[in-house]
Amino acid sequence: MWARFLFLSCVIFLVRADSYELKFVQLVTRHGARVPLTPLPNKDAGTVWNCPETVLLHHDMTGDSSLPLDRIHRVSYIRDRTTFAGNCTVGALTATGCKQHQQLGTQFRQRYVNNGFLPSSFDPSLVYVRSTDVPRTKESLQCNLGTFFPTVQPRRNGGLPVIDIHMMESSAETLLAQSSHCPKISYLLSQTHSSKAWQDYHATLTQLRARLCDISGIPDSAFPGYTVYTDGVACRLADGLPMPKGMTPADYELLSEVQVRELEMEWGSDEMVTLALGLGAGEIVTNFDEKLKGRLGYKLMFYSAHDSTVAPLQFAFGIWRHNFPDFATSIALELYTNATGDAFVRTVYSGREIVPDPCPSPMCPYDIWRRYVTRIVPADYQKACQLPTARLQPEGAAPASQTKVASSLLETA
Repeated sequence: MWARFLFLSCVIFLVRADSYELKFVQLVTRHGARVPLTPLPNKDAGTVWNCPETVLLHHDMTGDSSLPLDRIHRVSYIRDRTTFAGNCTVGALTATGCKQHQQLGTQFRQRYVNNGFLPSSFDPSLVYVRSTDVPRTKESLQCNLGTFFPTVQPRRNGGLPVIDIHMMESSAETLLAQSSHCPKISYLLSQTHSSKAWQDYHATLTQLRARLCDISGIPDSAFPGYTVYTDGVACRLADGLPMPKGMTPADYELLSEVQVRELEMEWGSDEMVTLALGLGAGEIVTNFDEKLKGRLGYKLMFYSAHDSTVAPLQFAFGIWRHNFPDFATSIALELYTNATGDAFVRTVYSGREIVPDPCPSPMCPYDIWRRYVTRIVPADYQKACQLPTARLQPEGAAPASQTKVASSLLETA
């Protein structure tokens, strides 16, 4: 089945190569499977997590493209000093998560290297890699590049080749919904949670909530939210671990439906997408513009990020299909030109060609695609993030900019 999919993908590309030329690709991925971000109430005893990926450190004072190494240092977490049993920290990439990105890297190599678009070895003048400054996204990127580009162009001095992973500090990050830096995100989430539509929907979930509390042995007042359960089960299933005792596949199916519905209600408006990923989407548009003007030398730009990156971009690009982004989900935006110089964007979501909402066909005219996406790119982000009116804070309460509201996307800052 998988071989047939790869064959069909190659056929689709070869057929289009006669009339379109691939010029540039931007990839956005979610990290691979990880340890949960929040323990399930009374349900994590006995679950052991395996994270063989370790951080190796070397003090680099040169910034060169290769390093002569005499030693490296390994970060090793002390057992029984972590939240979860095993050798993993909260949210860490698991062995399964690394394998998912190794498989994804193999697919990318099939699509972009085997057809001659990119060289077989990693070339930093042609490929730009970027990640949020979070261990699981950086490690996912490394696992991916290991199969995407098994070799790196050799360096003249014979040292170990270095691949730069470009990052921003949290205060400037554009690949993550920043409720801590954009107070209006928390404000809009609070508005959604107090709306009649939200309250009416959650009134239909009272039996599910009571069942989850009963399974966990907690009172209703201690209920942590549906997303905590969905995430906890998704992480276990991805790693081949059993579901929490007492939970059934039907419970998880219903939880997944709740997660999608909450996501749509919380993050599906253009205003929220603008606040969450408008700056990141703007960078992607700018990269396309610069490439078409001949001012960008890269042939591929790779962004390693989170569900809170991919999901808002699904709304931004008009490819939301009521599916929460799984671990190692990928969005490939491919820029083509035809014989007359017209530009087109082709969108591939986790290996499947998809037609964005505003587009007449898979090969979407760039001006149509660009006009649609720029609707959520803010002209003034700081102004867009301001609260609509001055809001009085109760005495001793944290300012709105410091208050984070729980949502269906756990991986927000």
